[in-house]
Amino acid sequence: HDANDGPWFQVTSSSGGGDPRFSLPSQTFLRVCGRISNYQRMGQPPLGYCLIVDYDYTNETSSWYLSAGGVASPSREMLRIIARGKLPVSTTSKVGGGLWVALSLSFKGHTISASVDGSTVLDGLEDRTSPYGMAALGSGWHLADFNDFLVSSL
Repeated sequence: HDANDGPWFQVTSSSGGGDPRFSLPSQTFLRVCGRISNYQRMGQPPLGYCLIVDYDYTNETSSWYLSAGGVASPSREMLRIIARGKLPVSTTSKVGGGLWVALSLSFKGHTISASVDGSTVLDGLEDRTSPYGMAALGSGWHLADFNDFLVSSL
């Protein structure tokens, strides 16, 4: 479910009239990533930035977070959460109900912005962890459908 190829320049993940969309039939998280410089297929987080949306089936809540870092070496993981927040009920019902959810992650210089379902969740965060890299989609070990994924230069 991960796509780890893409251009080696600053990118935004968006598409014409909308953002990358993900359906959530039974999974617990989805991610769209940028500036990935290293990725391993054994579950370690990618080295770069990932906007992650997860769903808590017990409490019926959903949240987002932005991770930075990832695989430091084959034997050691390093992951930092640099921003996080709860999603509104309208988005939570989509996430928990397996409906399409739009995710967008963009970079300009060292500034990172993100949106979930058209609402800005992160606007202008400065971070210098990963200055360049590839784009990626992820869903862990669970099924997810991806649609309208676009990588473009700013």
